[in-house]
Amino acid sequence: MERHNLHEFQADFKKLILSGEAPERLVESLASAGDVPAVNRLNIHSNNYRESLSSNLASHFPALEAYVGLEFVRGALKEFCTESPPISASLASYGFEFAEFLGNHMVSEQIPYISDIVRLEWAMHELQIVPEIAYDSELHEGNECAVSDNVRVIDSDFPLMTIWSAAMGHIPAESVNLDQGGQMVAVLLKKAEISLMSLDSREALFMRSLQLDANGDQGGDATVAGTAQSLFNKRILVVV
Repeated sequence: MERHNLHEFQADFKKLILSGEAPERLVESLASAGDVPAVNRLNIHSNNYRESLSSNLASHFPALEAYVGLEFVRGALKEFCTESPPISASLASYGFEFAEFLGNHMVSEQIPYISDIVRLEWAMHELQIVPEIAYDSELHEGNECAVSDNVRVIDSDFPLMTIWSAAMGHIPAESVNLDQGGQMVAVLLKKAEISLMSLDSREALFMRSLQLDANGDQGGDATVAGTAQSLFNKRILVVV
């Protein structure tokens, strides 16, 4: 195959994989094989692309599956894979944008917390594939703090910890009450284990303030210092 034709073939094949539609030029370039039309043979590759990626990603979202079912999860992931194909040969970090995708999906009108579930489960997945970092410092007055690299914090307008716990069967489904208000959930990697904890209102307020205050200066307020110490003891904050 000549060089310029090879480039055309590769471009057409990429379009087939991502869109599911085989360009006529690509179909005509293939030799016939018995009674199986060329377009049918090409569709095998397009289907395999969606099936393999969606199946791999679906395993990261068991709580999402509990609320909407596996069929919906895989269908939504196939749409996502078409709109946002991988840009790297490594698939370890592929899927980060799925939460935003679902947030713009019509299902979010019926299940408004659906993207937060994905954000939480993605945080758990992300911490499972990164090395744990050791911190040896102690917290003293005047120290500057930051969120540990072993932690991911999800701030939700919904009772996210309760929603996740019900999905995983840890508490009864009737325990979920959206009128309960929002929750901030910390996902923590500690000794190679992932744990979740809901922060109380004071801790959540402190974390929001910390995210706005880049230098992490906690000042001398006793209440603020006590909240910082509480978060430090939980290994959510570290000294920088």
